[in-house]
Amino acid sequence: RYAYFKGCSTGGRQALMEAQRVPEDFDGIIAGAPAADFTGIGAQFIKDIKALYPDPRNVAAAPFTAQTLKSVESQIVAKCDAADSVTDGLLEDPRRCVIDVGALTGLTEGQKATLKTIYGETRNQDGVIFPAQPVGSEGDPNAWAGWITGPNTMVMTLQKAPSLRFAFGTEMFKNFIYNDPAWDYSTYDFRTFRKDAAQASAILNATNPNLDAFKASNGKLIIWHGWSDPALSALGTIKYVDQVTSRDPASGDYMRTFLMPGVLHCAGGPGPDRAGWTKALEDWVEKGVAPERVIASKNEGGKTVRTRPLCAYPLRAVYNGSGSIDEEKNFTCSK
Repeated sequence: RYAYFKGCSTGGRQALMEAQRVPEDFDGIIAGAPAADFTGIGAQFIKDIKALYPDPRNVAAAPFTAQTLKSVESQIVAKCDAADSVTDGLLEDPRRCVIDVGALTGLTEGQKATLKTIYGETRNQDGVIFPAQPVGSEGDPNAWAGWITGPNTMVMTLQKAPSLRFAFGTEMFKNFIYNDPAWDYSTYDFRTFRKDAAQASAILNATNPNLDAFKASNGKLIIWHGWSDPALSALGTIKYVDQVTSRDPASGDYMRTFLMPGVLHCAGGPGPDRAGWTKALEDWVEKGVAPERVIASKNEGGKTVRTRPLCAYPLRAVYNGSGSIDEEKNFTCSK
């Protein structure tokens, strides 16, 4: 009776392609951590690896030790954890956490400069190419070490690259944008990026904010993203969602977005990373009940150790001031 699509990462991009390009295919769509602006993401990756590995002939030395990355994360959490109404080891909204990288301890000046680049926007003379990287998850062994900084043994073995950003970024530019296996990332300055990436962007990206046909087909779209995602910046997803809403202020009738504090790429991390997306979508499509609050849980050893409400963007979960911080009933959705 109903057709549904659910995907994360590239699957999330495929989900948005369905809503944008063939809106009649599915009654309901779930797009998790969507790699929507794929060429923009590639540009961000190149920007980062230019800072991390300026010499393409020397990619074996670690720009940061695991201990250094953990120290950076601990300093950030210590500064900003309580700013979201509860001290729980999570940043409810990392945009509210303003960090002076220069004031972080235990870093060389070169490491501070590299961190500023990673946290920063990807830009050229025309403006922002891709949004910034939120703070958080720097020290998680499943986060920055493999995705961003490297060198990671498994990635080096499988991809012949120190990190996944290195692998994805260089292979995208070599094979999709320039069709030149000898392309050298170390000399690229992004001045002609829009022109260079135009053809690949038209094929690979899912950034069209016009969802009129999907709306007309009575389709429903749930988008979610982990705030601590080291692969794809949640700010990229927010940018797309804001563009859809700016174009159609009534977008809440067919699109709802949820941000997951402390959650890595598609799953994992210290935050509650499991949520009932399918049930929420079914209720919306089949019963007309739009999701305002979806409950996420964190499971350890087969047991649920924390639940937390995920609030429809731009709302966020705020602690009521009493009761366990590990129970969702003690939080309210608020601005």
